[in-house]
Amino acid sequence: MSQVAKTILVPVDQSENSERAVHYVLTRVCRAGVDALHLLHVQDSTHLSVSIAGGDMAVPPAVVDEMSRRASSEASSLVRKFLAEADAAKVTAQGYYALGDAREVIVARAAAIRADLIVMGTRGMGALSRAMLGSVSDYVVNHAACPVLIVRPPPPPSSDRPQQQQQAMQQAPLDQSSQRVLLLAVDNSDGSRLALRYALEEFCRADDIVILLAVLPTPPWAAYGEYYNQEMIERLERAELQEADAMLEGFAEQVRAMHIVCKKEVIRGDVRETICYSAEQFGADVLLMGCRGLSGLKKMLLGSVSDYCAHHANVPMLIVKPQEHASVDLLSPRVVAVGHSAEES
Repeated sequence: MSQVAKTILVPVDQSENSERAVHYVLTRVCRAGVDALHLLHVQDSTHLSVSIAGGDMAVPPAVVDEMSRRASSEASSLVRKFLAEADAAKVTAQGYYALGDAREVIVARAAAIRADLIVMGTRGMGALSRAMLGSVSDYVVNHAACPVLIVRPPPPPSSDRPQQQQQAMQQAPLDQSSQRVLLLAVDNSDGSRLALRYALEEFCRADDIVILLAVLPTPPWAAYGEYYNQEMIERLERAELQEADAMLEGFAEQVRAMHIVCKKEVIRGDVRETICYSAEQFGADVLLMGCRGLSGLKKMLLGSVSDYCAHHANVPMLIVKPQEHASVDLLSPRVVAVGHSAEES
């Protein structure tokens, strides 16, 4: 558990998704008086471009200047609103706005300030959910050099979900001292070991509860039972459970060494769906997963499990991948400082 101050970047806009992300980072991530929060609003530069049919008509410079002035004023007001929230939470914060492609500006700004974490809000799971999430959040997850925490909206009311659990998924009161439940979905991979190391060194607090989850896929005898007798099935199941428990115990020893409460869970089922379901059932404050590094197959590799969970889990999800330079060569965007919270004064 590091006591070193973290630099956390939170992109914001006018949506409830940003409200939710800022509230989450102030109550569940940032340590008051320790971490540094950077709030960034990116104004799409294309809104200043006016298309005239035929292209023969020039847009008066005065009109362009007025549009730019209004955009800057709106951006400044938006960032100042979030700075006030940070000030109320006694969190040190700085605010900026910039023009450009939001995806590229966020990645470039994170690199420029050497962000330790990016926290982003996303839309819910509507008909266009995959395209919506992919437009900005998915790009940042794939290209940012640091871990990214995705904050999704709470699920709609469901008769299958207890009322108490539904209420727990709504916004928590502004209390940074409340205990957190971290669910780490792990397997015997370097990605899982990286995620655990990040959790213990950079994210966990002393009073957190860490749940280690191993998901065993559906065994072959479930589909081809006629080829297995009962004794063989029981023997294979015991061996598989013992192997999973031994793996979890190796992770758990590292958690207990940090004097953090740790629980182990082994569940059988579809890996992706079981992780999402378990995160909700255990009341996790965050689902934390590791993924492979970025290669030519980066989208397929990242998308297999962590990408699915980022789109379907009803709890915030922190994705950790090998540390590297931003995977795109971007010029540092011009950002305009709006101000800072009173805590920084």
